[in-house]
Amino acid sequence: MSKKLNKRKYTAFSGAATVAIAMTASLTLAGCSSNGSQKHDSVTVGLPPIPSLDPTAWQAQILIDQGTVLEGLTGYDKNLKIVPKVADHWTTSEDGLTWTFYLRKDAKWSNGDPVTAHDFYYAWMRMLDPKNTSAQLWASFLPTVKNATNYHTGSAKKSDVGIKVINDYEIQIQLQNPNYGLPNELALASAMPLDPKVVDKHPTNWYLPQYFVGNGPYVVSSFKPNGKIVLTRNKHYVGNKNEVNVGNVQTINIVPTPTSPLQAYKANQLDVVQINNPSDFQYAERSLKNELHEVPNYDVYTFAFDKSIEKSPLDNPLVRKAIAEAIDRNKVVKALSGMANPTEVFGPSSWPATKYQHGIKANVADAKKLLAKAGYPNGKGLPTFELYTWTETDNRPALLAAESIQQQLKQNLNINFKIEPTPSSVYGSYVWGNYQKGVKPGYMMFNQALNWPSPANADLGAAQASWYDFHYEWRNYVGQAAIANNNPYSVTKYGNPDDKSKGISWSDWVPLEKAYQKDAKFLMAFANKQTDPDIKKYLTPIIPYSQTWNGFVQSWKDAKTDADKHQAWVNAWNWIGSASNSGGATDGLDITVWKDQHRNQTEYNWFVWNTKQQFYDTDAQAAADAGKLAQSIIDNAWMVPLYDSMNTYLTKPFVHNVVANRFAWGNVFQLQYMTVDNGKDTTQ
Repeated sequence: MSKKLNKRKYTAFSGAATVAIAMTASLTLAGCSSNGSQKHDSVTVGLPPIPSLDPTAWQAQILIDQGTVLEGLTGYDKNLKIVPKVADHWTTSEDGLTWTFYLRKDAKWSNGDPVTAHDFYYAWMRMLDPKNTSAQLWASFLPTVKNATNYHTGSAKKSDVGIKVINDYEIQIQLQNPNYGLPNELALASAMPLDPKVVDKHPTNWYLPQYFVGNGPYVVSSFKPNGKIVLTRNKHYVGNKNEVNVGNVQTINIVPTPTSPLQAYKANQLDVVQINNPSDFQYAERSLKNELHEVPNYDVYTFAFDKSIEKSPLDNPLVRKAIAEAIDRNKVVKALSGMANPTEVFGPSSWPATKYQHGIKANVADAKKLLAKAGYPNGKGLPTFELYTWTETDNRPALLAAESIQQQLKQNLNINFKIEPTPSSVYGSYVWGNYQKGVKPGYMMFNQALNWPSPANADLGAAQASWYDFHYEWRNYVGQAAIANNNPYSVTKYGNPDDKSKGISWSDWVPLEKAYQKDAKFLMAFANKQTDPDIKKYLTPIIPYSQTWNGFVQSWKDAKTDADKHQAWVNAWNWIGSASNSGGATDGLDITVWKDQHRNQTEYNWFVWNTKQQFYDTDAQAAADAGKLAQSIIDNAWMVPLYDSMNTYLTKPFVHNVVANRFAWGNVFQLQYMTVDNGKDTTQ
């Protein structure tokens, strides 16, 4: 690999176009006005319950972890642009694989210690530790790092991971494939540094106030899991002198959003709160108009095939297209009281890839013709389909949209849908997981949302469909492998990984070794025949298959106990035989080979367009491929874009510079930028 650095010296990243949310309300409250009649130095914010502040998980804590109590190499400014934070600048090699970050030497922990490259390395390797089985690597940049996943699964050593501390203020990251969205991903909670002295001493509760040491503008002074959290200013905080890093609020009180957020806000129990209920939104529009704020999210709600593995009339594209043409999106948005914008494509009008899409327009007359042509005139002969959505408590707007669609399809095509409200804990696996047990043929309300801006996500979620390749043969094979605890095809060939006696004897490894050799030979041949250099590069592993296999074998040889030998075998079994349990996870070699052998041309195009997005520097450059992918998903009617939602929230007139989170986890975040009228001006 070339070590030559290109001429680009990064001090910010030109990722997704974002919009500032700097609010300057002018109303007055009793005893409070913007002309200084009353001072404020604290703000109370309603957020989802926060059980922990450990950044290796992916829960509500990211709303205060990233940027507020912990600060990464990069971060969001109050306009949601990626800017340097602890990093002073960074460089990347010509091939896009080696990134070097140079840290500021004045950044400090809340105990006064300097923040160094070792603190980032410690936090990242802690997340990758094979013993850290709860770490959600998908929500981090780490899966793109050379040998990171192999180390986490036990087939590589810690020293093989492509993260190296060059000196106290320089850290280098080596990637498996180019990832020009890396600076965006280094702003995520999972990329935050940790103080090794504190975390080693208190590994499970280091974030409690009596132990907490952070490097963000605020420290945790009070914490009750799933209850109230109090943040106060970090007196040792030193921000990047070239950026606005913190406002003038001295204390931030975070409380779990109550069941009736509007009532709590009106009672002055909350100063900032998100509004999700259409009736609350209507009231706020009438009575609190100058305190109500709306910002388009980077998301799309779609009416999507539900990934059932059963065969049904929905396998007929004429039926799916008829359904797509029978839905009036304006009626759906009307049911939401206007808390959304209708769309026929994947993304709001400002999104770069939407100019390459034209969608499917509502046309009931044509929809009826298509349904008759498919053999189901006026819906005759069609079963009742399922319509999965969130519960009213979890996502009332989505449930209202589902009810509107149910009514329209019954009225326009005489197609019956049974609405199945599903708790968020289960519904999340329906939306983001692989095929699920018990899912009957039908559709789901599918929210396509960005977790973070990156050229690889320029399709704004349309790639979710491309990961599943919905035709029946595919669903049946991959689905059967995914819904079982262990891939049944692999169990038949290699043995059951739940059998603790397996893998102790080398004879149990022989079938795996033969499979690895056969799969690796096919996959290398498949990569070599690609004519597109980016696709060939993507399919050619930077870590040879033989090296990964030998790592598993060596861990078996080094094992001191039968349990460790079994675990080494299980790790190798998963590498070869497992099926992905989520859309973005890595399949085993067997499943990867099967997919490569069974994709039709349309599905191969999806794979190419989806893959090539990550080889671009910006969303705008990736937009053409992203648009082609999204349009193909629309043309095949696997997903019907409906609306992009709005982040709607209320703020008291004395609170300004509240940053609305436009990404998948919603609410407000980057709380450090808030300012209040007449508070002590300590803006950095």
